[in-house]
Amino acid sequence: TLALITNELPTGTIDGTNTTFSLSHTPANPAYVQVSLNGLVMSVGNDYTVTSGSIIFLTASTPQPGDILQATYFY
Repeated sequence: TLALITNELPTGTIDGTNTTFSLSHTPANPAYVQVSLNGLVMSVGNDYTVTSGSIIFLTASTPQPGDILQATYFY
């Protein structure tokens, strides 16, 4: 049985340089983790990747101070 996590606030410092943020659970399928930044859905593979329980942003889309980062996924 899978559980759904919606709009989780991943942990990690949002400072414009940190690119790695942790989820509270390891997603069942990393390809289906939906990440939004300030309400805009980001693109997996273009804006970020997911490895185990971590979201790793590509440099150009690294969250800046004041940004709101959220993740929705099954685990």
